[in-house]
Amino acid sequence: MPSTGRNPRHYDDKRGEKGTYGWWTSVQEALEYTVGNEAWWWHEHVVSKLTVKQYDATAPPGKPIWMYANGDMYLGEWRQSHKLKRPVEHGLGATYIHNPSRFRGVMYVGEWKEGDFSGAARAFWLESAPSWIKNELGDTGIREQEGWKLVS
Repeated sequence: MPSTGRNPRHYDDKRGEKGTYGWWTSVQEALEYTVGNEAWWWHEHVVSKLTVKQYDATAPPGKPIWMYANGDMYLGEWRQSHKLKRPVEHGLGATYIHNPSRFRGVMYVGEWKEGDFSGAARAFWLESAPSWIKNELGDTGIREQEGWKLVS
């Protein structure tokens, strides 16, 4: 469970397409929890597209990042889903993947539609992600590519 100084049984709400429990967190709390303590919201692939601000008026002041109960985090635009009866990711956003652990440190920056990835986007690994450093996932394309051939 993320170390945010909260009672692990306390959640602010359920959000997203799957209705996952979670809570609002500050930039500092998110930084402390991210693999390698990297500021993923300031990554070169994110900065030109997204700013750190309160995208949801219901978020407490100073806590712009939504942390799901599994440790994944999201910074971006939300929309109330009439079908699901809860807020879902919709518009521009950045997601940090914490679980499952083999994908810890993967980032998705791009467009969302009703809680699903949709439209233009970019996925990448943070440099401190264990699977990236150790190349644990084998021939998945995470190694450097030279034309169509993977090079170690």
